[in-house]
Amino acid sequence: MVVSALAEPAEIWLNDSPVKHHWLELKLVGTTSNRDGIGAAIKVTSKHQVQYNHMTTAAGYASSSAGPVHFGLGADDMAGLIEIRWPSGTVQRLTGVKCDRVLEVREPAHPKTAASAAGKASK
Repeated sequence: MVVSALAEPAEIWLNDSPVKHHWLELKLVGTTSNRDGIGAAIKVTSKHQVQYNHMTTAAGYASSSAGPVHFGLGADDMAGLIEIRWPSGTVQRLTGVKCDRVLEVREPAHPKTAASAAGKASK
């Protein structure tokens, strides 16, 4: 990763950690809500932990952050349940989601509660 700061030289950061942990990124695609799912609340449950985050582009003063939303899962190689509360009010649940990938999740058009298995987003 290349990082720069105002009036400072650029730096290159490299994570060469010997421990291989698992991760999952969710790229939200809104259909009824805004197209990037900004404002969606996300709950990820894995074997050893429960994490909460939300889709936003705000990252601090005069800066922004692009999606997708990142979750570090440590030793867990699967998310047992992902619950997304879209700005439209729709609640979407995904079960048995394999990690170490970017998963595109499309907001279901109907109904207000949607469920899907094996990490395939409801349509």
